[in-house]
Amino acid sequence: MENNIIIKKDLKFDYMDLMSNVDPSSIFTLEDIFAICENSKIPMDILCKILKCRHIPEIIEESKLIKEKDISDKEYSDIEYLELYFNGDRGEYDDKRLDMSSWGFHGVGIKGIVPEDVLKHCNLSDIEKSEYIEKYAIEFTPTYKLIKYNIKIKDSMFITDISKIDDNNSFKTIDFQPSISLITLLFSIFWELSFCGSPKDRDIRRNELNTQIEGLEKGEGKSLSLGEFLKLMKLDDLA
Repeated sequence: MENNIIIKKDLKFDYMDLMSNVDPSSIFTLEDIFAICENSKIPMDILCKILKCRHIPEIIEESKLIKEKDISDKEYSDIEYLELYFNGDRGEYDDKRLDMSSWGFHGVGIKGIVPEDVLKHCNLSDIEKSEYIEKYAIEFTPTYKLIKYNIKIKDSMFITDISKIDDNNSFKTIDFQPSISLITLLFSIFWELSFCGSPKDRDIRRNELNTQIEGLEKGEGKSLSLGEFLKLMKLDDLA
C-alpha cells in the first residue's frame, strides 16, 4: 500500500509512475485528473500517445467552461458520483472462446431515485425501488458538467459468463478490490470521455442521435440496425 499513488491536484507523475497502482481508498474528482495530466512531467503530446487519446487537451479545455448552473442542471442532479469499475466477460459465444476484462467509467445515481423509463417498463416492488441505484453513461456529457463529482474506485467486480447470457446466474458480483494502475485509470477515463471523438464531434453525434430519436417518437423515419446506428455515431469501424 505504501507504494500506491494518491491522486491529488499537486501530483506530478512521471513515466515510471504510470505502472504504479492507485490507492483504492482515495477519492478524487475529474478536475483533479485533468490537473495531474496538465502538471505531469510527461509532455502532453506524449501522454496523448501513451493513452491513445489525441483529444485530451480539448477535453480538459472544455472543462474550464464550468458554470455553477451546469452542475445543478436537473439532467445531472441525480448523479451522486463517478465510478471506475472492473468488468470481466468470459465464456463460449458463437463457437468462439471469449476472455475479456476491462475497466469502465460511468456515473452512479442516488440510491432510491428511479428514472421514469425504468418505472414505466419494470414492475419494481417498494423495497426494490428504495434500493435501486441507476448507472449513467457519460460519453455524451460535457466535461464541465462532471468535473466537480467525486470519483470512486469500486471495491467489487462484475463477472459475466457469456455462455449463459440468458441465465440469471450468468451475472455475478464478486466482493473483491481489484488493483488499478495509474495508466489504466487514466486510459479508462479518457477512453469513455472521448468515445465519440472530440467534444465538438461528440456534440455533433449527440444532436444527430437526438434528431433520429425525435423522428422515431413522432412516427417518422425507421428503426436503425446496429450497422446503421454505428454509422450514425461514426463508429462503423466497430461493426
